[in-house]
Amino acid sequence: TLGIKEITDAVTANNGLLDKAAIQLGTSPATLRFVAKQNGIDFEQFRFQEFSRNISYESKTIDIAPGETVAIVSDIHVPLYSKLWVNLFLDICKDKGVKRCIVAGDMFEFSHFSKYFKPGKADSFEDNDKEEAEFIIQRMLDVFTEIYFILGNHDKRLVKQVLYAIGLNDIMKMFAPTETNKEIKTVDLDHIILQHPTKGKWLVCHPKATSGLKESLSYRLTMKYDMHVARAHGHHIGIVLSANGKYCCADTGALCDEKQMDYCNDVSTYPKTNNGFLLLEDGIPVLVSAKTFNLEKYLDKYRGMPFYEEPV
Repeated sequence: TLGIKEITDAVTANNGLLDKAAIQLGTSPATLRFVAKQNGIDFEQFRFQEFSRNISYESKTIDIAPGETVAIVSDIHVPLYSKLWVNLFLDICKDKGVKRCIVAGDMFEFSHFSKYFKPGKADSFEDNDKEEAEFIIQRMLDVFTEIYFILGNHDKRLVKQVLYAIGLNDIMKMFAPTETNKEIKTVDLDHIILQHPTKGKWLVCHPKATSGLKESLSYRLTMKYDMHVARAHGHHIGIVLSANGKYCCADTGALCDEKQMDYCNDVSTYPKTNNGFLLLEDGIPVLVSAKTFNLEKYLDKYRGMPFYEEPV
């Protein structure tokens, strides 16, 4: 049985963080909360005001050169990605000479750490996820000279699993080819800002919130942050103008294969995944999807392959 002093010492040493104190004591946070309630202990008193984590919350801003095209892609969900759409993404970007790419969250699926995970449906975490991630990232590095990764909610599954002891940079070191890490940049936030000299700023983000109403969150975010918005997470693709007509409100699509994803196959009123991505051509958004972009010349070499399905 844990003593009150033993518990309070552990909680104090861990700045009131019950998860870490529970690990130190070999018990669960729920047990500590129960003991605290029984003895009238308020764990908040053990949090010290001077405590701060070594994390920067300053937004990262990168400049877009006049005439430059930047690719914005999201929700790849390795290893549950669409083979066709990953190939189309890389082919189109190579064809257009795109050299910089923003991966706007959810590079990884990390289904083993999800409440939706169903044992027996996936291979082992280390073998499948790492092998597939190294393959995809290496192919991206064959096209792009610089890739920025921001933190998505699925990427964060691993971060949470280890109690925030690591960040996205640590994850990329684990999963990216080691000899190419110099071309990979990471941002431990859910957004990055792109600055064009004449077309203004773009907030590229992977917010926690999502909505079944396409472009609705992008629309609201433009007015809050007073800039163009490219929003990931919803697996939608589309673009509208803000109420004042000043800003583009874009959803960035997805490169995942929803047929492989457990939660996408549950019955719901949530819209189907729209595969595609966004190009910023000299600061102007171009939606690349089956309905907004002529894919025909890129599709011929994949017709007849086992993974091919006509894009819709």
